[in-house]
Amino acid sequence: MLLNASYNHPERREKINEEIGKAFTLMEPIKKKGVGSHKLFITSTSIEIQHLLILDKYINTCNIEIRPEGIIITFRICFTHRIFQQT
Repeated sequence: MLLNASYNHPERREKINEEIGKAFTLMEPIKKKGVGSHKLFITSTSIEIQHLLILDKYINTCNIEIRPEGIIITFRICFTHRIFQQT
């Protein structure tokens, strides 16, 4: 699933929470020694995502966040943030 997450849309946030669970509470990442990555460089992607990435002049980077039922990969395209969810 690929979502535009540039703006705070409660319906979209609820859909993400239903699919892969709510973000961990404040203490859970500390116990797990982290649930997110630092900035990662994108070296290869699917054709669909590659077509989006070439629209942006910035270096292709992403962040990964672990959720209770899946993973969120966030990356920037033309001043917007996209979320790719894989469960």
